[in-house]
Amino acid sequence: MAILYRSNDNQWLDSSNMFYNGLNPDKLSQDLANAVMSIQFAKDCLDKAAGLKSFDYNVTTSDTEIIVDNLRRFVYFCNGIHYEISELVDTPFSIRLGKLTEEIISVDPSEYKCVKSKTLGIKSYTRLPNIIKSSFEDADLKDSFNNLITELDDDEIYYDLQDSINEANWWQEQFEIAEQIDDATDNLFTAEVKKQWDSMSIDEREKYIQKYKEILDEIYFGPESKVPRDVEYLHDYYDEKGNFVGAGYGLSSSFPQNTISINIKFKTSPKGMYSLDKMIDTMTHEMRHRYQNLNMSDMPDVIREEWNRTYISYDKNKNNYMKYYKQPVEKDAKAFAALAHDDNL
Repeated sequence: MAILYRSNDNQWLDSSNMFYNGLNPDKLSQDLANAVMSIQFAKDCLDKAAGLKSFDYNVTTSDTEIIVDNLRRFVYFCNGIHYEISELVDTPFSIRLGKLTEEIISVDPSEYKCVKSKTLGIKSYTRLPNIIKSSFEDADLKDSFNNLITELDDDEIYYDLQDSINEANWWQEQFEIAEQIDDATDNLFTAEVKKQWDSMSIDEREKYIQKYKEILDEIYFGPESKVPRDVEYLHDYYDEKGNFVGAGYGLSSSFPQNTISINIKFKTSPKGMYSLDKMIDTMTHEMRHRYQNLNMSDMPDVIREEWNRTYISYDKNKNNYMKYYKQPVEKDAKAFAALAHDDNL
């Protein structure tokens, strides 16, 4: 029985968590920037102090951005490697092997006929199994052969095999969607756009962000879809007790509409963890959640069952972060977003 075995994704996800949450790129970015400022302040003091030697250092704020940027890229790599392995090994191999097995199972020996004789141009046929059986002299061997032919004529494709073929085909479609998004991302965010991103006006960045979301909507749902097109923005706020509450990077909401929101800092302060590549990753991630919500009927049963589980929201009071981080819809959204802009890796 051929069954599609999906790659074990625990190790890549554990690595992703270690670098993303263990090193905390967001905090690291600010700590490094603060360190550079402190060093510069100390240098200025030494320069002004009589009789004290100054010192030189080569680290700049731009250098800290590069460090954090590379860390993010490694996180994307960890998130996407499972999909890459699945694309190269599981999916095409399972499709080819599964379809070959499907064709073999569908063969009924009794359907094959051979010409037994020809009289005045009229051909007399006999079944292939009869020709083979006529060469047997042992009665038990003939009975065994008859039983075997009957079984082969009546055999059926295992449900698990057909289900695996369907799943492999569906994943192949997902990889094709990811490639379309990757190409569209490169076409919109060209090298020149990336170079100018930090110096653009807020309105200019917002237009690119809005255009990117519209591109994702069209690739996922087609140009005629009725999904909400506008990007919404999240803001940091203070709760009723005066505690600061970070808005997070992005949010996909099913109610009252399937809206997509990203942190407003992506267009107002594109530095550190709000850089262009992080915006692309966040938007693609949240759009994947929208796709998960709106396409339940078009996917294999095994995927539908995984994605239809009760969603686990992170609650620091419950200490449930890893349950949130490793649930199927989050694993898929992180991995798909990484694969859909892998040219940034």
